[in-house]
Amino acid sequence: MLNEKTLQQLRTLTDFPALVAYLRDALDWPIDFDTIDDLADMTFDYTADELGLDAKHAVKIEHIRQIRNLENDQPWGIFYIEFEARRLPVMVLRRILNALVRANVNRRTWDTQDLLFICVQGEASARGVSFAHFRKGESELSRAELRTFSWDSRETHFYYLTRLNLDRLRWPLEPRNHAVWREQWRSAFTQPHRETIRTAEKLSSAMAAHAVVIRDLAGDLFRLETEQGALHRIYDRFREALLRELSADAFADMIAQTVTYGLFSAAEQGQGVLTYGSVVEMIPATNPFLKDLLRTLIDEGGIDLAELGVDDLIDMLAAADVPAITHDFMRQTGSGAEDPVIHFYEQFLNEYDRKQRVERGVFYTPDPVVAYIVRAVDSLLKSEFGLADGLASDATHPESGEPLVQILDPATGTGTFLAHVIDLIARAQSWQHSRLE
Repeated sequence: MLNEKTLQQLRTLTDFPALVAYLRDALDWPIDFDTIDDLADMTFDYTADELGLDAKHAVKIEHIRQIRNLENDQPWGIFYIEFEARRLPVMVLRRILNALVRANVNRRTWDTQDLLFICVQGEASARGVSFAHFRKGESELSRAELRTFSWDSRETHFYYLTRLNLDRLRWPLEPRNHAVWREQWRSAFTQPHRETIRTAEKLSSAMAAHAVVIRDLAGDLFRLETEQGALHRIYDRFREALLRELSADAFADMIAQTVTYGLFSAAEQGQGVLTYGSVVEMIPATNPFLKDLLRTLIDEGGIDLAELGVDDLIDMLAAADVPAITHDFMRQTGSGAEDPVIHFYEQFLNEYDRKQRVERGVFYTPDPVVAYIVRAVDSLLKSEFGLADGLASDATHPESGEPLVQILDPATGTGTFLAHVIDLIARAQSWQHSRLE
């Protein structure tokens, strides 16, 4: 696991000089430079044309640089690539790999597994950094598998990065054995690109990391657009209809949680391919508020979710083993009766914003405990207050006419208490009807 000092340092690595300084100072790469101008002597620059890339893919690339060998007979080819897109364009990276493997670069032909890619993508204010490596498949005919670990300059969780070993990319000490060196660096890449998530804990952490990015991008977009922009229109509608005191930051937070949890809710249904067009209809009817809120954002608000970095979240959820995650969550809660979409929210919010979870009182009460509490209240109304029908009583105060039994749940959360109260009343009324018949 990376310590906090290292995590803080990684957030600053948004350009080539910063990355080079980190490799030199933190990972002991034998780099010797004093000024930014000296960096020019460290690299070979390639154009997309030289590598045979077509115009459609070349437009996504800002720089392709090979870092010159830092010692004689170095077994690794190290490349630095800047993309204009915020996401790592895997197809373009694979085309670059194939071109480099075919080309005679620096008087040698590289093997697929002897190339290390350091990739930077996106705008300077929100750059993502990836270390990428292609690993050969077991069959000679199989396509090389991309393995990465990456982070975003906005990111606070570093979900994938903290679970991989950046330290394995440390420059080896003397004496150097090339076979050992190859294995050391390859071992840093233990997970395929877009790791398949199979547990509720990992999913909540990954979703929280994506939600933080969406929240920050929504805040940035809100500040950049005019008052006639899509976000401002939705913001004004929400303030008028729901929360007059809603701040811009709270609005960005609401968007992040709604989009993130709405996509998870849709993915959990497993009824088709998750897309912007299908997500609203895939959300189950058990969560109508989430369904309507997401419909307002996407269909009526006209918000471009791609601008908020939602593509990465969709890719992650599409690759996740949702049935295994649901089973894991049910195992944790100890019951098969709960709706995992509803009750998973506490776990997600704890990862996304623990302080907010406490302030909002988002704490999951197990279904059997809720059932016991409701039955106990019903029993007390009968035994201590003389109301024969308990919670189902429709008796009123003799003077005011107010009902003697009123149900109030100011922090309704997932509505579990209200659901059990309604169920108890329905069963009581059904029993009364059967007696009369």
